[in-house]
Amino acid sequence: MVDGGTVAEGDAALDRQASRAARTRRRNAEADAVILAISVGVIILSTLLSPDPQTLSLFGYQIPTLCIWKNLTGWNGPGCGLTRSFTYMGHLMPVAAFGMHKLGPLLWIATLAQIPWRLRLLWRARLVPPPRSPRPL
Repeated sequence: MVDGGTVAEGDAALDRQASRAARTRRRNAEADAVILAISVGVIILSTLLSPDPQTLSLFGYQIPTLCIWKNLTGWNGPGCGLTRSFTYMGHLMPVAAFGMHKLGPLLWIATLAQIPWRLRLLWRARLVPPPRSPRPL
């Protein structure tokens, strides 16, 4: 008996705990991979899009305004200029980026910082073996 239960019950509890920990690590790694992919995509798009104070273009083709609020009302919303700010940052023009949206450059830097951070987390998750439950002799 171990703490009111058998050794087999203790082993089963440790196995359940290890299984839960493995599922949590797998879910965390999947979330890290998704955030990494989105961050890489945003940074790549910010360098491919050509900024202009009024519109954006991709390889010479003008991109229509995607903001539903602006399309419906004609008014600028709180996020207006954020995409253009990201594209200015992608072209290393922080002064123009701040002119488009005050938070844009900070959010772009935070997005860029996600790339090495998430790579580190994924690398670390790969190197850390799952915990093994101790087996009594």
